[in-house]
Amino acid sequence: MTLLQPSYLLGLLALAIPIAIHLWSRKKVRTIKVGSTQFIAATKSKESNSLQLNEWWLLVLRCLIISTLVIILAEPHITKAPDKVEVSYIFEPSLLSTADGLARFEQIPLEGRRLLRDDFPLWENGDVIENQDEVPHYWQLAREMEHIPADSIVVFTHAFAKAVQGKRPTIRKNITWIAVDVTTETTEPVVAIENKDSLEIFTVRSSSRSLAVTKTTLSKKDASINATNDSLAIETENGSKSIAINRQFPLQVTIVYNKNLDTQRVYLEAALRAIAIYTEKEIQINAIEDTENTAFSESDYVIMLDDQAVSYNETPILLYRPDALSQRLIAPGPTMNTSLLTKKLTPNTLIENHLVEQLLEWMQLDQAIVDNIDAFDKRTLPINQLQTRNAAIVDTGNKIASSDMSGILWLVLFVFLVGERILSRIRKQ
Repeated sequence: MTLLQPSYLLGLLALAIPIAIHLWSRKKVRTIKVGSTQFIAATKSKESNSLQLNEWWLLVLRCLIISTLVIILAEPHITKAPDKVEVSYIFEPSLLSTADGLARFEQIPLEGRRLLRDDFPLWENGDVIENQDEVPHYWQLAREMEHIPADSIVVFTHAFAKAVQGKRPTIRKNITWIAVDVTTETTEPVVAIENKDSLEIFTVRSSSRSLAVTKTTLSKKDASINATNDSLAIETENGSKSIAINRQFPLQVTIVYNKNLDTQRVYLEAALRAIAIYTEKEIQINAIEDTENTAFSESDYVIMLDDQAVSYNETPILLYRPDALSQRLIAPGPTMNTSLLTKKLTPNTLIENHLVEQLLEWMQLDQAIVDNIDAFDKRTLPINQLQTRNAAIVDTGNKIASSDMSGILWLVLFVFLVGERILSRIRKQ
C-alpha cells in the first residue's frame, strides 16, 4: 500500500489527546467518608477487571478513530507490480498476414509476443493476422512502449519511410528495431483519368528504395471499359486488374470582389489560367461584384475578396484577410475548408511568394491520385534512421495503482464511531 499524501501522517500526533484524557480521568477519584466499613460489601475481582477492560477498549476505539481519519487524509492506494518478461517481441501486423510471413518467426518464443498497434495486444496463438495492411506510426507507438512490462523490447518491422512522422522520441526502455525486408518491386496501375477520346493511366512502380509514377495514354476504342463506364480492365504481370475511371469535369471557381480589389481579381484569374494550362484541366471562372447572400453550392472553389459574412460549408473558401505577421501568402483558416489570403497581390508578391504554386497546393487538384499512389509506397529507411534515442533508464518499480482504499476506510471509521458512542454511553465517559 502506498500513500499519496504521506505528510498527513503527522496527524498521528493527535493520538496523545485521548491518551491524556484517559490518564487524567483515572486520577479523578471521589473520596467518601463513612463511619464504619462493617456493612460495605467487598468488590468482586471480575467486575473490577471488567471495568478496567471497558475503559481500555474505549481508549483503543478513540485512538483507532483518529488513526483511521489520518490515514484517509493520506490517500492510501493498493499498488502491485505487474508480471514482467525479460524480452517482449513486437511484430508489425502486415508481417504476419501470410503463412510464409509466420514461418520467419517460428523460433521466437510465444510468451510476450505483441502486435505493433494501439495498446500492443498480445499475439501468442501463432495464427495468421488478416486484413492488417494499415501502416502504423512507428515513433508514436515507440513512446507508448515504455509502459510494456518487459526489460527489453525487440520490434520487427518493414521500416517504411512513410510510417515515420514527427520528432524522434527519447525512450527510457531498451528497444531494438529489426527491419524485415520482404518487399519486392511492384508495378501496379492505380487510376485512369478520362479525356475526350482517350484515357490517361497512372502506374506506380514501387520498391524499398524508390517510388515512380508513369502516365500512359490509351485510346477509348482499345480500352476494356465495363458496361457502366466507371472502371477499366488492365492486363498486368499478375493478371487482369480493374481500376477506377475518374472523369474530368470543368472546375467552377467563383471570385467575389469589390471595385477597390479589382486588381487582386485580375491577378488571381491570371494565376488560375496558368494552373489550367499546367494541369490540363478546364477551369471556369465566375467573377461576382458586391453580391450578398450568394449561393456557392455549384462552385468547386470560392475566393472572397471582400469582408462580407461567409457561411462555412464543405466548399473550399479562400478569404482575403491581410496579415503582416503571416509567413505564407495562403495560410490555414478558422475551419478545415477555409484558407486565408494574407497579403495584397502585387507583381513582386506574385513572384516572391509563388502565388501559382500556393494556389495549386490549396486546390489539391490531384489529391485522389496522390492518395492512391501513397498506398503503394514501399520505400524503407535504414535501421539507424528509425532507431529512437535512449535516455537513462530509471527503475520506477513498474507499480500500477489498482484501487483507492479510502472508501473502505470510511466504512471502518463509521463502525469505530458507532462503537465508541455506544461504549461511551454505557460507561458514561
